[in-house]
Amino acid sequence: MAVMCLSKYHGALIIGLVVLSNLSLLKEKYSWLAIFTASLILIPHLLWQIEFDYPSISYHLFDRSSKAYKLNYTLEYIAAQLFVLGPLTGILFFISCAKIKSSNQFERTLKLLFWGGYCFFFIMSFKGRVEGHWTLFVVIPGVYFGFAFIEALERTKKALSVMFCVSILLIWSVRIMIAIESPMDSVLVVKGLVKKYRKREDMLLIKDVAEGRPVAFMNSYANASVYSFYSGSKGLTLNNDAGRRDQYNVWNSEEKIRGKRVMVIPNYHDYFFNLIPNASLLKRYVFVDNFQSFPNINVELLGMPVEVEKSKIIELSVRLNSPVYYGEFIDSNAKFPTHLSVMITQSEDEVHSQKNFSVKSEMFNESTLLNIEAPSVCGVYEVRLNTKTGWLPPSKKSKVFLLNVVENKNMQK
Repeated sequence: MAVMCLSKYHGALIIGLVVLSNLSLLKEKYSWLAIFTASLILIPHLLWQIEFDYPSISYHLFDRSSKAYKLNYTLEYIAAQLFVLGPLTGILFFISCAKIKSSNQFERTLKLLFWGGYCFFFIMSFKGRVEGHWTLFVVIPGVYFGFAFIEALERTKKALSVMFCVSILLIWSVRIMIAIESPMDSVLVVKGLVKKYRKREDMLLIKDVAEGRPVAFMNSYANASVYSFYSGSKGLTLNNDAGRRDQYNVWNSEEKIRGKRVMVIPNYHDYFFNLIPNASLLKRYVFVDNFQSFPNINVELLGMPVEVEKSKIIELSVRLNSPVYYGEFIDSNAKFPTHLSVMITQSEDEVHSQKNFSVKSEMFNESTLLNIEAPSVCGVYEVRLNTKTGWLPPSKKSKVFLLNVVENKNMQK
């Protein structure tokens, strides 16, 4: 149980479905001994979550749900699941689990794992995109019932054998095409399939421009990892309000490049950035001298009204919780100053943004009054307070707060 949960958090779903299929397990003393033992093993991970402010849990419960729902999330989930168990044969496993009746407790448990897993992630698709491999635990019950179903189909065994062979051939062909560069990469269909895996040349071009300096990719831990792999040089991520925290934040990567000349690869285009010659994917960059970033500042909102009249000035009390040693870097960095930034959004669209005041060391760990202007249109808005250093996009620093903007009371009268 502990290893499943450490591998993927939805290991807890498997445990829950097993217990739900056989509630008598809760009467067994050895079940509780197993739960207790698993909990002990998970304590170090829980302490890690607490120390870093629950990064992965926060992402799955809140950040992934911050975007508006798209029908594609659900349609992509349904389509992908038809291929998880095999590109041609996967549908047979759904048929077998629907037709074959459970004859004992073991099979009842497998049935609930199969359908419960798919139904759970179907519901999750209404919160955000579901990765196809998240349902891989249904392979075991799918194969169990699928094999029994196929064994009973005497007349179609030969045809099914052919389907299995074709499926295996397709799977291995795609895997080989992804893993090995070949002249086939220029074929249009193959090019579309493997394009996102062919980054070696681009990464080496970036390395040539960087000339040994650290390279920071905005909101892309994948590109940072691929760069480190191909170049043998240091790559990291700069996560702003449009992204999420990742392993590079846990490693405090931004702290390790403080004061250095850093090559930044933005995730948006601007005339301010330079072009990387001959690169096909990541085309723009900029060098930042005396790089300064303050990822460990936490903006805490001490008080905020739930409802406010439109266009009114709101007085907020905030506190910047920060390591003490940040002070000397912030105060001496006039060319790359840090501000507190307020983002007000509605349905993913930015409604209002403002820099309220320059951050100084004397503000750390003290309450500070902050004035912001409410939107001019009534509705429910999301408010987030972030820190912004220089021209870099604001970093995600505070939780999201809801603000209900209503009509002016005088106008109502």
